[in-house]
Amino acid sequence: MWVPITETLFSDTLLAVEKSALDALKARPGSTAAEQLARQIEQVTNKVRGYCPLKVLRGPDGTIPDEVMTDALAMLRKVYFTGMPELRKLWTTAREEEYLQAIDLMKQWARGDFHVVAPESPAPVDEQPPGPSVEIIRMDDEGWGF
Repeated sequence: MWVPITETLFSDTLLAVEKSALDALKARPGSTAAEQLARQIEQVTNKVRGYCPLKVLRGPDGTIPDEVMTDALAMLRKVYFTGMPELRKLWTTAREEEYLQAIDLMKQWARGDFHVVAPESPAPVDEQPPGPSVEIIRMDDEGWGF
């Protein structure tokens, strides 16, 4: 099943100290932390979708396979915590290891070494990436293209 990354899913993966720091940051007057998280969710969603092999149909825009959700959330934590000066101190070696494992799984998926279930309702054909193609620019007198 292809599903969206949500702020709730992200929040549910945080340790208590991370959640407290995030909540405190979001509560500050004039804080843009919530807007930044929304942008980063979109960025990570697009990045994950970019790892999807060309031969695999993608789900609706804004969704990713639920089989890679844990890894996508690790990627989101990296982007969010290292991108916010107030939260960088919370980035640990354990979180970095989770991130590196997530990137490794994404690379496996892109190579076709990890498989996901096809979406129940794929994105329309015009939203699917084009497959590989070859275009012959010019033919010589013997029918060879160059």
